Amino acid sequence: MQGDLDTPNPQDKYLNDITTNITNVDAYKLKNSRAALRIATLNIRGGGTPAMHSKWNRVHALMRDSCIGIMTVQETHITDTVLHEIQNDYPHLLIANSPDPEHPSLRGGVAIILHKGLVNWETHEFVELIPG
Repeated sequence: MQGDLDTPNPQDKYLNDITTNITNVDAYKLKNSRAALRIATLNIRGGGTPAMHSKWNRVHALMRDSCIGIMTVQETHITDTVLHEIQNDYPHLLIANSPDPEHPSLRGGVAIILHKGLVNWETHEFVELIPG
């Protein structure tokens, strides 16, 4: 008879196995990710010179204050050297940049920024389809 408490339910074993596996995982490895994820885009209109550092500060503040998990940025104009400086200044952000192949600091360039506190960034994979 369905619903009888004395009759073992095969689903119970399955649920117990899942619960056991979840409790055995180290708690620090679990990220409290939400079902909703905020994604934004921004044209930064050049951010590759030291004078443009304030633009990256505003990007960081916008992502932090608005709880944006992923942001795409266009017209970055940043070289690998500047990218490493920005990454060091903002360790909570993971930035993947695709500069213009011919003139990385003069034109074009796009970046994808992940907020490490809001997304499961450890399993990310960036694939560049078309440079710049």
